[in-house]
Amino acid sequence: MIPAEINLPVLRASGDIIAVVIEQANLAGHKMTVVTAREGASSPPRRRWYPDQLSGLAYAAELADRHGLPLIDLREPGAA
Repeated sequence: MIPAEINLPVLRASGDIIAVVIEQANLAGHKMTVVTAREGASSPPRRRWYPDQLSGLAYAAELADRHGLPLIDLREPGAA
């Protein structure tokens, strides 16, 4: 059996923004909550994927609070 290739969706959170960003994406037909964090200009962005919105939102809020970063919500209105 040949494994299927899963393409990662293109997310809007990119570039040099120093913040925690929460987005929604479809990964292999599954709705995911994606949290991207960049803590400083010299640090690369880190991304975590969550199968449910509340876990992703809780992690994003905790991370933003811990590092004193803004939390930017790029989900569609009413997604929470």
